[in-house]
Amino acid sequence: MRRIRLLAPAVLALLALPVAAPHAQDAPPAPAAPAPEAPTSAGVELLTDLRAEYILGEAMLVRFTIDNTTSEPRSFADLSSRPWLVRFELTYPNGKTQAWYTSPPEVDPNTRWSLVPRGQRRVLLEIPSSERLAAGDYSLVIKIQDDTREIVLPAHSLRIAPANPVGGEIVSEIGGVERSGHQVVWLHKAKEGYDLYLHHADGKDPRRQLGDYQLLHLDTRVDPVLAQARPQDRWDRHIYWATDSQSVAYVRLQGQGQGLAQDKPRVFRAPYPTVELIGRGSTDANGGLHVPMWVPAPKGAAGELRVASVRERVGPRFRQVVRMDHRPDWVETVVDGSGNLRMLVAHDGNVDLYSLDSVTELPAVGKRLLKAEEGATPWIGTFGYLPAKGESSGGLAALILSRTGDTVEGRWLSLEGMELHRFPGQLVSPGMRPIDLLPRGYDGFGLLVGGEGGVLYLEPGEQPMGLGQQADAALVASKDGTRMLRRLVSGGPVEHKVLRP
Repeated sequence: MRRIRLLAPAVLALLALPVAAPHAQDAPPAPAAPAPEAPTSAGVELLTDLRAEYILGEAMLVRFTIDNTTSEPRSFADLSSRPWLVRFELTYPNGKTQAWYTSPPEVDPNTRWSLVPRGQRRVLLEIPSSERLAAGDYSLVIKIQDDTREIVLPAHSLRIAPANPVGGEIVSEIGGVERSGHQVVWLHKAKEGYDLYLHHADGKDPRRQLGDYQLLHLDTRVDPVLAQARPQDRWDRHIYWATDSQSVAYVRLQGQGQGLAQDKPRVFRAPYPTVELIGRGSTDANGGLHVPMWVPAPKGAAGELRVASVRERVGPRFRQVVRMDHRPDWVETVVDGSGNLRMLVAHDGNVDLYSLDSVTELPAVGKRLLKAEEGATPWIGTFGYLPAKGESSGGLAALILSRTGDTVEGRWLSLEGMELHRFPGQLVSPGMRPIDLLPRGYDGFGLLVGGEGGVLYLEPGEQPMGLGQQADAALVASKDGTRMLRRLVSGGPVEHKVLRP
């Protein structure tokens, strides 16, 4: 973060502002404003989050932090309501320089921020029309008119490049996306190092992109996991990844378009020789992070399934889930309406349901959801929401697909283990493995499978659909039920291909 000391002001409030009537011209002077009644004085610092690389076709957002470093009140021009006081002078790859700024109104409100001692103000501003800039290397000078004086930040070199995704968390949420929108965490390979982004799309139609927010620059490649959360908490959840065989790094979102709650990842270390991340963790209603992990025994295939619970200023606490003779075949998770983590754990032909209370530090509580059946293997499972039907009141339930020979059969189970619905068997070629499962209530499900013959999309009662060789994909549906294939693609960064309306 670039810091410059000023003669002026702050409280933590981050605003994403609409940009009105942008103008571009050859570096004009910023308009002078009337002298303020409240004086400015020394002890104010201005920070920006300018970075080295931006994505081609995306609006360039700059976060300004006005920091009062003194023990006395200070003031500064209110950039949230007066964005025209900020001018962005861009020098293009061809050497031409233009100034981009928001059109000022006929009457300037002359509002100012009052900065309490050691206080702070933040604002997120868009460089007008920056989504139209071509790829290349640029130089940027920012000029801010704090009423009677102009503040000029040092020139900053930046690069605009096409999106180059090299990994991410592309799975879809099972519900509540109309409230939070679709979110995809992805990793961009920059010229130097990697940039972590959050892709945001319309909750009704994921093909309508709303923005890509750069969260963090990293020196090394990571495999980020986007934690599960209730719909109302999804802009406040965590992203985490393994840094070595014992350590996990994590960061936390702090609201739509506002980036992270901290500038650098925090790290916790497990007290075991080795841990392996498994399933998706969760962020609870109080901001606690819960990370499922497999802890192998020193010898043999046995081990323990545990959850590391990390809370602000507390933790981690490594809570026991279950000891097992071998690593689970698969683990699927969800957060229920109370913010508790629920886990489907498949092993030895059985599927167990474990619940982890988000408030206490007690071990997880488990029950047998599906008992092993001769010749059948629980192949893939997920959670979903069912409408009320018959004696069932609906709500959160588990969709389990079991494979017997070349036939895959699906069934809905209540969280008490009662069978709610069964789908007819679906033929699957030998050698195929499951990739993703999309629940569609009582109407059916979408199943993505892959093997040497490529990737197939299957639905009960429908002909298989060939999708080529790319296996790094997930299934998602729009509000009207249109089924789509989600993938990370160069220049995209996220593509949604319609499979069936």
